[in-house]
Amino acid sequence: MKSALLIKLILLFIVTSLLSACVVQSTHPFYTKSHSVISPPSIQGEWFKDNVSEPWLIKGKRVTSYGKGNVKNTIIVHFFKVNGVLYSDSSPGDVDNKKINIYWAFHISPNHLLSRVTISGTRLTFEPLSPKNLNTLIKQHNLAIPSTLRTGDPDKINIYYAKPATWIKFLTQYGSTPGLFNSKDAIILKRKKS
Repeated sequence: MKSALLIKLILLFIVTSLLSACVVQSTHPFYTKSHSVISPPSIQGEWFKDNVSEPWLIKGKRVTSYGKGNVKNTIIVHFFKVNGVLYSDSSPGDVDNKKINIYWAFHISPNHLLSRVTISGTRLTFEPLSPKNLNTLIKQHNLAIPSTLRTGDPDKINIYYAKPATWIKFLTQYGSTPGLFNSKDAIILKRKKS
C-alpha cells in the first residue's frame, strides 16, 4: 500500500515539476512580519470554484481546497499588503487522504507561491505571479533575485531563494507592473448566491 502511494507521489512530483513553469516558487516566504495582515474577514467561509462540487473553505490561514474528483487538501495562506495591495503567500498544508489535488501539488516542494488577491463583491481571485513576466523584469532592470537558474529561461523550472525582504522590495517597486500577475491562471472563487 505504501509503495502505491509512493509511486503516485513520484508521478505527481514529475507532473508538478512540468507544471511549475506556470508559477513562481520560492524557498522563502514572500512576506515579512511587518507586512503581514490578518486574513480578511470578508473572505472567510465557503467559496465555490467552477466545475468543483465541494466548497472551498477559508478559515484563518487555512484553505481547504478541492480539485478534480473532489480531492481535498489543505493549503496554508499568509496574507500581506504592499503599497495597499493584498497578496497571499501559500504553502502546503496537511494531506487529508491518500490523494492529492493539483492546487496542493503546486506546493509540493514545500515552496511558497505568491498571488495577488482581489476581492470584488461575491468574487475572490488569486492571480499567481507570472514566471515569464518576472524574468522579463529581472532582465530589463538587472534585478538581483537569487534563483536556481541564472539564465532566467521561463520554460525551465526555476526555484527562487530570495529572502522575504528582497521580495517586499521587488513588490514595492514592481508590484503594479501590468501583466506581472497572470490572470489566465487565476483561481477564481465565488460565493454561493442566497
